[in-house]
Amino acid sequence: MAEKCGRNFTMAQLTCHSRQEHWLYRQERKALLSMTLQERADKWHLRQAGLHSAHRYFHAVLSRFTITLKQKSYHQYLFLNNSSQCWNLFCQKVIGYLQVLLVIWGNKSMSYGGFKLNTISKHPSKIMKSAKFLFLLLVIPILFGCEEKHDQAGLDKFSQSQLIVWNRHLSEIIIRDIFTPPVASRIYSYPNIAAYEALAPAYPAYESLVNQYNGLSAIPQPDTTKEMYLPVSSIIAFSTVGKKLILDELKMEEYEAEYLGQLKQIGIREEVLENSIAYGRQVGEHILEWAKKDGYIETRALTRHVISAKPDTWQPTAPDYMPAIEPHWNKMRPFVMDSAAHYTPKLPTAFDSSATSDFYREAMETYTIVKNLDEEKQLIARFWDDNPNISHTKGHVTYFQQKLTPPGHWVSITSSAIRKNNLDMMEAAETYVMVTTALSDGFISCWDAKFKYNTIRPDTYIERYIDPDWDPILQTPPFPEFPSGHSVISAAAATVLTHKFGDSYAFVDSTQLAIGLPVRKFNSFNEAAYEVGESRIYGGIHFRPACDLGAEQGKAVGNHIVAKLRTRKAAQTAKL
Repeated sequence: MAEKCGRNFTMAQLTCHSRQEHWLYRQERKALLSMTLQERADKWHLRQAGLHSAHRYFHAVLSRFTITLKQKSYHQYLFLNNSSQCWNLFCQKVIGYLQVLLVIWGNKSMSYGGFKLNTISKHPSKIMKSAKFLFLLLVIPILFGCEEKHDQAGLDKFSQSQLIVWNRHLSEIIIRDIFTPPVASRIYSYPNIAAYEALAPAYPAYESLVNQYNGLSAIPQPDTTKEMYLPVSSIIAFSTVGKKLILDELKMEEYEAEYLGQLKQIGIREEVLENSIAYGRQVGEHILEWAKKDGYIETRALTRHVISAKPDTWQPTAPDYMPAIEPHWNKMRPFVMDSAAHYTPKLPTAFDSSATSDFYREAMETYTIVKNLDEEKQLIARFWDDNPNISHTKGHVTYFQQKLTPPGHWVSITSSAIRKNNLDMMEAAETYVMVTTALSDGFISCWDAKFKYNTIRPDTYIERYIDPDWDPILQTPPFPEFPSGHSVISAAAATVLTHKFGDSYAFVDSTQLAIGLPVRKFNSFNEAAYEVGESRIYGGIHFRPACDLGAEQGKAVGNHIVAKLRTRKAAQTAKL
């Protein structure tokens, strides 16, 4: 009977097997009823001992599973991949645990942990109910209760636009801190370089900028034994550098705290967040050490510009008669150029006060345009003014209005193009690096020429030789006239952006909505840069050669950046 009704029975033997099973069940039940209370208690403790052994087995399984996870290869963000394999491994271990528990709960007899475990129930339906119950009781809490929330898709979506957000934060602080245009260009460059370098290890197609920027040494690399999310490292590097270049450090810390709170709300594992922050700080500190050697600190201690009595030289102008700003900016270390004098503009028109001279005719052009300025040209002049600190005097009261700087305006245009083209975070970092580098080297090149030629402003010349009651539309900036700084850096930025997005890239510039000016539409970046030059004449603060020759100088700087700064391993910066 036992042989005939064994476990490997056929369909014909099913009836015999069922009778035998029922007989065994009745015999075991009689034995159970005949037990004393003490014997029943001993049997219950025996069963519990087996259950504890199963728990010990399960914890050992989890330990091995954790070790297996840590040995997996890393994704481009240094996260675990092959998640389906990990899930299959986990399921296999859980199934093994359930099998042990099912033995204890009555599926079949088994020796485990030195104990003889006998069945209590022989009914398959009860076994299945037990399995479902155990799965809900044990597996679901493990999956959803013990593991930290980590929303990879949510983090990726959130991170894509963060460099746009942080460059806007930086612009807001620069406006409040009232940095001059050359200094503002420096403040934009270093944080964006830090963000690029912290993110680049996650993208094998991109190159580090080490040995491409003057004086930049090898960047610390992420520890591949630690899990990181490098988009977080990128923003932390940006924040770490930016905080040390501005005055309002507390505001930058507020932005960072808000950012970290948003990450936690989306869902990121604490260990990943801590590792990512630590690496971002490391990269940021490295960039700050590099920035300390660019000459900025030394130029703070140098003497002011000495005003000359010669009739052709720059003089302080109304209404504030401020001293010249940043007269030693040509002593700054360029980012990519060989020196501040790498690209010197063509010579300006020779000074002459006679009514028949070329210089006088150039002055008359500016004078006449301002006298007959229509509403559209006046709007253009104010749209591109970008004077960071304008004074207004009413009676005995003088107050100042802070606005975006010229480099801030072009960073805003860059952000708009990045958003419109839906660039990923790495390509956005690449674009910001190229543009801000062009802006910074553009200012260094321009300021070298400005204080070399030290030319007179239209305000001074026209009031002295043409019309003493004439006033420009815009307040004259406190530094020499030739070449036009806004023309130089606009042409440099437009050249880089044209290389990136194409020569026929139409866009809408809404930068000045914040100060109540309407948007302007352009068919290309070069068209916008040309309008910048015209706006300086409309505003009465430049002669035409300063704008035209300044634009040529800026294009040369921009082309130099494109040629020398390689961000991709396969080729130059890719066009869309």
